[in-house]
Amino acid sequence: MQILEFGKYYHIYNRGINSCNLFEEASNYEYFLRLYEKYILPIADTYAWRLMPNHPPVRQAGIHHNPVKHGFTEDMIEYPWSSYLSALSPKETNLKRQQVIDWFDNLDNLKSFHQQEHNLDRIKHLI
Repeated sequence: MQILEFGKYYHIYNRGINSCNLFEEASNYEYFLRLYEKYILPIADTYAWRLMPNHPPVRQAGIHHNPVKHGFTEDMIEYPWSSYLSALSPKETNLKRQQVIDWFDNLDNLKSFHQQEHNLDRIKHLI
């Protein structure tokens, strides 16, 4: 078991046993988010999140592209179980929104980056 270290970034994911879905209805997602808020938010900052029925088996498509790549939605702006909408919205959020926007210099650059398809081969050892 790896111990999480302060000041590091982690990509945390789950897969169902025998690839069964973890989330089958909205109440499953909502329950997970309540537990996340209770147990994770007090001890960790969140920069991005995405919930899907199951984690894709091989390669990441990128922070918010997986729901589109795997056919859960046609446009990531329509996918409700992702921090992408929180990053774009002025509403209060637990997401470290301003830090995320600052990584892209501004909100328009964040949106533009997310509209592009990215080759992650150069950084796949990091994700």
